[in-house]
Amino acid sequence: MLMAPANKGALLNIRYYYYHYYYSLLSHGFLTTITKPTTVGISSATLIDHIYTNNIASNTEPGIINTDIADHFLHIYNLKSK
Repeated sequence: MLMAPANKGALLNIRYYYYHYYYSLLSHGFLTTITKPTTVGISSATLIDHIYTNNIASNTEPGIINTDIADHFLHIYNLKSK
């Protein structure tokens, strides 16, 4: 599992680095588990924080907990016991 705060919006300004970052993860079998915005403002929503894993199994459950503790939502990656 890899957890990384990365602003894809900022990386898009430098396309080479964005594609290198993203496709390097994909080429090593990592998939993103968080697919919804993790930072929400009055007029914007962005997916800045990421959890990547190469172990997608039926006993895992990624999620986002909406909270106003910080400017980002909390992220969880629940590994259920079998």
